[in-house]
Parts: sequence; structure tokens; C-alpha cells
Amino acid sequence: MIRKNAERWQSFSSNLMYSRERIKQQDLDEAVSMDIRYCSPISYLLILWLFFLTSHSSAQTTVAPGNSIPCGDSQVQVLNSATSSYPYFSLVVLSVDNERTYPFHVRKDFLQVSCTTNSLDESVILVNHMCGGTGCSESSYSIIRTTDGEILLEQPERHTDGNREEASEILGRPIPAFTCIKQPGKSLAVCETEIYASSPIELG
Repeated sequence: MIRKNAERWQSFSSNLMYSRERIKQQDLDEAVSMDIRYCSPISYLLILWLFFLTSHSSAQTTVAPGNSIPCGDSQVQVLNSATSSYPYFSLVVLSVDNERTYPFHVRKDFLQVSCTTNSLDESVILVNHMCGGTGCSESSYSIIRTTDGEILLEQPERHTDGNREEASEILGRPIPAFTCIKQPGKSLAVCETEIYASSPIELG
């Protein structure tokens, strides 16, 4: 059986090369269509299987247009919870191979996200998770590397503490300014390389 399948695959490959040579002046899509007519059932199933794998891999990185920013080979999205039963921002990083989610509690009710690079030219996600009350630090940074999802820096536990110098040291350069501005009445703003979210949840 294995030998017969191998012979069929060899025959399919020979027919494929012959057909392409014979109709090389025609459109590529027409050529593929003609080649498929020479497929054995097993070869045809193999083509469908490969098509399914390709489509599935592409679908893994699909997000709603306008709700994400690119960062390296990944897409970054912020999901803004509207219910106190799950009082978190969700930072979602999607790549071809993985989908990683990082929760940020809304007791700090502002989340700024930016795609930037470090001194090694690696794509990283810079997150500033802060609150608007008295004594809140304006520099509560996390840094996530997009290639492997590693958290290079975690935000301080106390909302009064800042970590700008540590974040700058890890980046190997000064912290870039956030420029994305949230529109009145909106809880989420998506700019070219930044996302700005504010929580609509009021916690007691």
C-alpha cells in the first residue's frame, strides 16, 4: 500500500511538472486547476489537508480591524472588561504559533500600551498601568518581549511606586512618550502603534 501511494505521488508529481511546462503561458491559477485533474484521490486529499493547515494558521492571527496594533510578528489587542465580576484589562498578544493573555486589574484604571524596540532591536510591548487618584505614580511600567512572551519587567505592586529608571535600563534607551489620546465618551483608543484604555468599571 505504501509503495503504491509512493508511486501515485511520483506519478502526480510528474504530471504536475508536465502540465505546468505544457501550459506555462497560461495563468498560474488555471495551471493549478488543470493539474488537480490528474490527482489521485490520495494526492487530492493531501492538497486539501495542506490548504486547511494554511488557512488555520492564518486564522490564528486574525483580529477585528481597528482593534489591534502590530508589534514585530504579532498583533496586540486590549480587551476592556465592562463587568465587576471580571475587573481586568486583558492584554492579548497573538502570533502564528501562540495566543498569550496578560491581565491587569482595573484598580489602576488606565492602561497605555505601545509597541517599541529595545537596544537589541527586539520588538517589545511597553505597558504603563496607572491610576488617576492622588499619589498615583505616572510610571508603572511592564515590558513584554513579543518573540517569546517573556515579561522582562513587571509593574510595581504599590500604586504609589514608579519604575521609570528600571524600565529605561531594560529598554537600553529613554522611555518613549505615549501620544495616543482617548476621545471623550470612549473607553478605548487605538492609534498606529499605541492603545489607550480606561476602565468603565467603578469599584467600591
